[in-house]
Amino acid sequence: MGIPPLDIGKNKDWLTNLRDIFINNCNSPRKWTTIFPYCIWELWKKRNNNNINNLNNYLDIRKVIHASWEFTFFTERNPFVEKTIKVEISWIKPNKEVIKLNGDGAFCNKSSRAGLGGAFRNNKGDRIIGYHKSCQASSPIHAEIQAILERLKIARDMNFTILEIEIDSTDVIKLIYENNSSYSNIVCECRWLNAPIEDPNAEA
Repeated sequence: MGIPPLDIGKNKDWLTNLRDIFINNCNSPRKWTTIFPYCIWELWKKRNNNNINNLNNYLDIRKVIHASWEFTFFTERNPFVEKTIKVEISWIKPNKEVIKLNGDGAFCNKSSRAGLGGAFRNNKGDRIIGYHKSCQASSPIHAEIQAILERLKIARDMNFTILEIEIDSTDVIKLIYENNSSYSNIVCECRWLNAPIEDPNAEA
């Protein structure tokens, strides 16, 4: 695709006419300030090539658009329009007589320290007890499994026999319910504490 000889007209110079061709006829989403440098560069190369080789070729619009798109892609933070999807997040009440625990563990790789915390609530959403604690850990998974152990200890001390636990790590659930040698001592203690609980339900 090329631009034929420009019809400048009485009220337009060649540059204004060139801009109008790109904006109105090329369906380019790029700004003229981005297209302009590449347009002038391609015009310069085309002019020299025509003069040296005695040709009469026109400006190739596709090269200009491609170059401006490439520049925008690598220099702008996000040249595309992001589609936002709204997801409603809510706390789901447990069944009657069930105590629900929501908790999490955080890990700092630089200091090898972990933070554990959570809250026990009844089926009405009332907070029964909360906890927080810091400890040493070797990885995020290690922090999460220690958080589970701490929750089960509190559940035992509070005599919570019907417990529903919500966590955000499927890897921790696999450690508890599947045969795995990772952190076997903590996993075994979690299983032992979990045994007296009626209908345990761990969800990620």
